Amino acid sequence: EIASKGNGWFAYTPLLHLIREAGTLCSILDNLDEGALPVGAVRLLARMLLESGDQSLDGVDDRELLREADRAARERSRLVFDARRMTCRPPVDARGLRRALGLGFSTMLKGALCPCLM
Repeated sequence: EIASKGNGWFAYTPLLHLIREAGTLCSILDNLDEGALPVGAVRLLARMLLESGDQSLDGVDDRELLREADRAARERSRLVFDARRMTCRPPVDARGLRRALGLGFSTMLKGALCPCLM
């Protein structure tokens, strides 16, 4: 149901499910099945899912967030169990995150070639 609402860009782990079932004051988690999250909420949830240990992603831009999602996909130690797909996968799908952030390929290419335009 969450993926069908446009929020299929992250792994829906048993822990996320437990938090949502138990009830949470975090409106982002509470609204996952209501519709696609707004871009600001996407950024916040992606940061929460990608942070590990003492690494903070506060204040990073969208391109750095996507780079971190790519790094997480390459590191087997960062795989999580996705209850929706019944398999282990990275916590965030970089391609899906790019779509959820409203960043097309041309936007990413422009930022890479000429960061002054971003």
